[in-house]
Amino acid sequence: AQAIEAQQKALDKKRFELECKRLEARIERLGNESATRSAKNEVENAEFERNQAQKELENFQKIVKQNELDDGQLDLDRAQQRLKEQGQELDELKALYKSSDFADLTKELVMSRHTASVEFARRSLALSQKGFENKRDFELVQKEAGLTQKLERAERSLREAKARQDKGKQEIELKNK
Repeated sequence: AQAIEAQQKALDKKRFELECKRLEARIERLGNESATRSAKNEVENAEFERNQAQKELENFQKIVKQNELDDGQLDLDRAQQRLKEQGQELDELKALYKSSDFADLTKELVMSRHTASVEFARRSLALSQKGFENKRDFELVQKEAGLTQKLERAERSLREAKARQDKGKQEIELKNK
């Protein structure tokens, strides 16, 4: 009776150990599945970020950059036209006052006002030119460089995520062997 009881205890212990091993294997399998899902999600997120960065850079290069340059050129053209028109008005007034005997005070006031307008138009044109050159030669170059670096970082992150995913697959394969 004692031998049977001892065998039963040994059998119960083996069953318990077997159940523990099954639970450990199940837990490990669930952990592996979770790690696989996490790696897959990480790769998908990295691919999305990389694609977004590429689209942003392409949009900048194909559309935004040229629109910014065109907008700057339009401002420049407007400033040049304003200077030209102000100069023409001043020339007309000089010719008008030269041939007429207007009151000297009125003549001085009008000429002073239009001379100042021409000078303001000249200064506005110079500022527009500097702003355009800064946009063309610095701001847009910097933005493009930043977008290019963002794409490169996203590509590196994607490669790293894929490498971690591959490493995880191989580790699981090794454990299963």
